[in-house]
Amino acid sequence: MARYVSVEYGNLLITKEYEYGSYTPRVIHHSELAFAEHSPDFCEPDPRLGSVGTKGRYCSTNDTERTQSNHCQNMCCGRGYVTYEETTFTNCNCRITRDFRVICDKCPRIVLRNICK
Repeated sequence: MARYVSVEYGNLLITKEYEYGSYTPRVIHHSELAFAEHSPDFCEPDPRLGSVGTKGRYCSTNDTERTQSNHCQNMCCGRGYVTYEETTFTNCNCRITRDFRVICDKCPRIVLRNICK
């Protein structure tokens, strides 16, 4: 668990723990996770911070990216996501002409897209 800290007593990181009915200052051990400021909620839009939130953002369902920030489980903030098919066109059947130009056909490709709710 992360602990909120303040810098006091000659640059030591200090947290206050509730013990015996009152809060007692305690120095944070070097192996403990600590934070000095609460981070903003980037899930919801916040114009003050320039954050647009994650609603409508593309995300990934690739299992190899499960721990990445763009994975739908992480990015969509528990709201879920919608998957839809999109047809894109890519160059295919490319060939070189006698005058050394490359000519390609445009082949359709169906891509699955995921968008945060």
